[in-house]
Formats: sequence, structure tokens, C-alpha cells
Amino acid sequence: MKSSFQAAVLLSSIFFSSCVFAVGTGSDEDDVADWRMGKTKHVEHASSMTADSPKVPVDKKSDEKPGKKVDMEALGFDLMMAELEFQAAQASHERAMEAAQYGITTAQRSLDLAKEELAHFENVEMPLAGAESDLSLDRTRGRLDDSKAELQQLVDMYADEEFAESTKELVLTRGKRGVEQSERSLELAEKRAEDKHSFELSRKADAFAFKVAEAERNLKLKVDALATAELDGKTKMLRAENKVEKAKTKLEEAAAEAN
Repeated sequence: MKSSFQAAVLLSSIFFSSCVFAVGTGSDEDDVADWRMGKTKHVEHASSMTADSPKVPVDKKSDEKPGKKVDMEALGFDLMMAELEFQAAQASHERAMEAAQYGITTAQRSLDLAKEELAHFENVEMPLAGAESDLSLDRTRGRLDDSKAELQQLVDMYADEEFAESTKELVLTRGKRGVEQSERSLELAEKRAEDKHSFELSRKADAFAFKVAEAERNLKLKVDALATAELDGKTKMLRAENKVEKAKTKLEEAAAEAN
């Protein structure tokens, strides 16, 4: 009896352990299954919310790079500056041409005046100066001739009549002195006339001729300056115009790419 009871207790223990193991194992598998089921449901719920949520309209401009707008503004500014540079080149060219043309006008006027002065000196002043010099020589020669004639008259008069020796000597001495002074005056007048013709008038003529030559040279320089100003101005305007065209092209290309 005792052996039968012990055997029954042992069987009962084994059966109970098996039941406990089975219950524990089943509970863990259920938990794993429940976790997987919950995750799946969560994903499906999130997907359904995403699918059912209203779509937000996307602004195409927001996808554009911020640098595009900055580049367009910079290109527009470059074009504006290029156009201003072209206008400045035009204005500078006009001022340079006006200044050069005025220089030619004044140089031509100076040349005309110099030629007039030279012509007046050669045709009027120089002949008058020569005539005055000749007249002065003639006067001096006339005074000399008069002095000689008077002396001769005194000599003849005192030779025929009897005068006091002292009076005769005094009168003749004065007459001789007058003749000598007239001769010296004539000699000085001749030297002065020669100097006037050979140096003073010739020097003036050379000065007027040099003034004409300088005026002609200045006029040529002004004409060359006008040609240089025109060429320089056209070069600057062409460069500025080319810069404007390049700026326009860049801006148009950038606008086409942006569209």
C-alpha cells in the first residue's frame, strides 16, 4: 500500500511540473504574438493616417535654390552699371570732342592773327620805319649842308671885307663847329638807320614769322588732338557697349534657365 501511494505521488508531481512548463511556455509565445500584432496594427494605422491626411501644395519657388534670385539681382545690377558706364563714356567723348574742337578754333584764330601781324609789319610798319629813318638821315644831311653853306658864306664875306681879326675868327670858328656837329649827327643817324634795318626791323620780322610758325604748329597739334580724342572716345564707347551686350546676354541666359 505504501509503495503504491508513493508511486502515485511521484506521478502527480511529474504531471504538475509538465502543466506548469506548458502554461509558462504558452504565455511567452502569446506575448510575442501580441507584440507583433500590435506593431503591425500601429504601422497600418500610421500608413492609413498618412494616406488619409490632406496633401499640402508644394510651391515650386520653394524648391528653387536661394542663389538663383541673388544671381539674377547681381546680373541686373551688372547690366545697370554697364549701361551707366556706356553713358559716361558717351558724355566724356562729347566733352573731349568739344574741347578739342575749341582748341582747333582758338589755334586757327591765333594763326590768323599771327599772319596778320606779320603781314602788317612787312607791308606797313617796316616800310614806315624805313621811310622815317631815311627822312631823319635826309634832315641830318640837310642840316650839314646848311652848316657848310653858312660857313662858306662867312668865309667869303670876311674875306672881302676888313673886320677885326678877333671877330672874324669867332664867327668862322662857330660856323666850323656847326658843320662838324652836323657831320657827326649825320654819321650817327646813318649808323642808327643801319642798325634799325639790319637788326631791329629784321628781329621783329623774325619774331612775327616765328609766331606764325608756332601758331601753325599749335594748330597741327590741336588737329591731332581732335583725331586722338575721337579715336579714344570711340574705343571707350565700343568697350562699354560690348560690356552692356555681354551683361544683357548673361541676364537673358540666366532668366531662360530660371524659367
